[in-house]
Amino acid sequence: MFWRKGNYLELFRKAGKKKEFPAGHELDITRYSAVVLESGICSLGTVTPDGDERAFLYFKKGNIMGFIRHLLPESEFPESHIYKSRIRIRTMTDATLYILDRRALRQLLEEHPETYADITGALAQNMSNMLEHASLFTCENAPVRICAMLVEFSEYREGRWILPQCFTQNEMANFLSLHKITVAKVIKALRQEGFIDRSRRNIELLDKASLEMVVQRELSLRY
Repeated sequence: MFWRKGNYLELFRKAGKKKEFPAGHELDITRYSAVVLESGICSLGTVTPDGDERAFLYFKKGNIMGFIRHLLPESEFPESHIYKSRIRIRTMTDATLYILDRRALRQLLEEHPETYADITGALAQNMSNMLEHASLFTCENAPVRICAMLVEFSEYREGRWILPQCFTQNEMANFLSLHKITVAKVIKALRQEGFIDRSRRNIELLDKASLEMVVQRELSLRY
C-alpha cells in the first residue's frame, strides 16, 4: 500500500471545520461530504447486523475520505450500492479531522478546480490499496500477510519501528482474513526468531530487513 498526501490540503482545511474525535468513533458519512485526516488513523470497512467488523482500507495523516457519495448523484448508483451498504469510516485512534459539508465541498471545487487533482489522487490511491489488499490475502500465506502488515503500518519513533496499538491481533486477523489463532502463532514465531518484540501493548520491529525477506519469499517462517 502507499500513502499519498494531497497537494492542496491547505485549501481543504480552510474550507472545513476542525473537529476531534476519540478512538472508536464512527463518522457519519451521510452528513460529511469530505474529511481530511489531520492526525490519527481511520479505517474504512463494513459491519454486519451481528456486529462483525472488517476493514478494507486504513487512512493516515493527509488522506481525504468520505467524498464519493457526495460527488455523484444517488440516481447514478444501483439499488445495492453505497447508499444502502454497511460501509463506514471509524477512528482507530484519537483523531483530528477537517470536515466539509456538501456546500463547502461544492464551493471549494468550483472556486479551486485544481483541488480535483487531490480527489482524483485519493480515488487512485484507494483503488490501488484495495487491489493490493485483495491480492495479498488471496495469493499469500499467513507469514507473508502478517509480515507485510507489520512492515507497512509500523511507524518510526525515536529510532525504533513501532506498530500502532490500534493494530491488535484481532484487527490484523480481520484485515488479513486469517483466524486470530493463526495470527497469534505467527507473532509468537516472529518473536522467537528475534524479528519483533512486544513491550506492553506495542509490537516493535527489531529486524525489519528479515521481515521484508519473508514478504518477498526470500525467507520462510515456521509457525
